[in-house]
Amino acid sequence: MEIANSTALASGANRGLGRVLAGRCSNAASPVSTPVRETTTRATDVNLLINNAGAAAFAPPLSADPTGVEREMATNFGGTYAMIRAWAPL
Repeated sequence: MEIANSTALASGANRGLGRVLAGRCSNAASPVSTPVRETTTRATDVNLLINNAGAAAFAPPLSADPTGVEREMATNFGGTYAMIRAWAPL
């Protein structure tokens, strides 16, 4: 895929790898938008999804609070899956 002719949607672009990837797209003159949790409209010209949002408590799995682990799974798996379903070509 040629990034220069893409319109990217980047989740998790506020820091780290997501920020770097969104910056690379922006430097390649590709429009980049970052989603807001309450987004209810869909940009129809997005053809590159940078699905980078995630969460981590950095606790050992066996001693971590189960509620926190469930929240991480919902974000890291459920959020990723939801973004793919929402932005995959129909």
